[in-house]
Amino acid sequence: MKVLRFRISCLMSIAAVTFLSIYLFFFAQNEMFNSSETNDIINSNSQAISKGTKVNAYQKLCNTTIHLPKFGLKYSEKNQQLFFVESYGNPSYRGRQLCSIESALRRSNMNVKIITLSPSLDINSAALCRLVEKFFPEKLQFYTTTMEELFRSLPVETVIPRLENDESRIRFTNTHKSDMMRYSLLYKFGGFALDLDVIVLKDLTEFKNTIGMEAYTNPNEKCELGESKQTSKNLNGGMMHFEAGSPYLWEAMMECNRTYRPGLRWVDMRSPLLYRSAVSLLKLPKDNPAYNIKTDALTILPSFVFLNVLPHIGMKQVFDLDVEPSFFQEYFRCSALVHLCGDKSEEAKITGNPKSDVYSYLGPSVCPSALSNLNSF
Repeated sequence: MKVLRFRISCLMSIAAVTFLSIYLFFFAQNEMFNSSETNDIINSNSQAISKGTKVNAYQKLCNTTIHLPKFGLKYSEKNQQLFFVESYGNPSYRGRQLCSIESALRRSNMNVKIITLSPSLDINSAALCRLVEKFFPEKLQFYTTTMEELFRSLPVETVIPRLENDESRIRFTNTHKSDMMRYSLLYKFGGFALDLDVIVLKDLTEFKNTIGMEAYTNPNEKCELGESKQTSKNLNGGMMHFEAGSPYLWEAMMECNRTYRPGLRWVDMRSPLLYRSAVSLLKLPKDNPAYNIKTDALTILPSFVFLNVLPHIGMKQVFDLDVEPSFFQEYFRCSALVHLCGDKSEEAKITGNPKSDVYSYLGPSVCPSALSNLNSF
């Protein structure tokens, strides 16, 4: 009898622990998406899961619009996170943007945070739905913010009126806004920040306080520069890692404040501005371009590591091709990141043939969910 009571007691304890674990799991995930619809979806699935049915609690988020929590310190994983910034306020994402996000989820070995000026997210595509089902919320999170909150107490705070009143070249204005959002995020929270047209190819956790050049130099067999010195007066602002409190980013934001005026093109701000910030921080001679710099505060990498396609080959050379896979294998063999400059390639056709374009070659391994719907590209 004592043995029977003991067994019953054990079973009741196990059941209580299981119920509590399930409750805490869904309570923790609820805070991520705080709309009442989302809470109803999660709660409706909890019963099935507690009975042992294998149900993804986020499947029913597909084809819904959800309200996003505001990003802040409590959601940050200091220095060990990867940010994508959406500065247009769009609640949905195109296929190529989803490819970038998915590649980061699969290859970067970092948790991915989407920071948007939109207060909501439309999970209105099969590709995004699959990413939410597979990666949310452990590796993929979405948050909203405002420029006022993000720029507060930073040198770019006083730039906001100039950005809001700049209607002369709205595409450039959003690019400047996105750049300043990235600098602010990394300065306050630390981590990686990528443009939404950057493809991640390798683990990114080894990089620290790092940015890449834009002028291209071929690597040797060991993926090194060898004895040559790559020089450039342009640094790539679409791919960078910096720790919270970076003095380099502070200098970049100061330069934004000094430089920005309505009507400036992005080429007048991002790349040369980041070079000027490096010159100022490291006290480099102004007439000498930066090269192979490695300090605690700033490492400048050769361009083939953080590869920006546009400056050194025309876009037609990675789209509209008839080549063997070895072409792409050789081209990307030393790269951790590939920046495909979406504003220059958005009209290029994506065929699904790995011999014809870069997305069709890389997609099956880095973003299969996004590539599954070629019409969205």
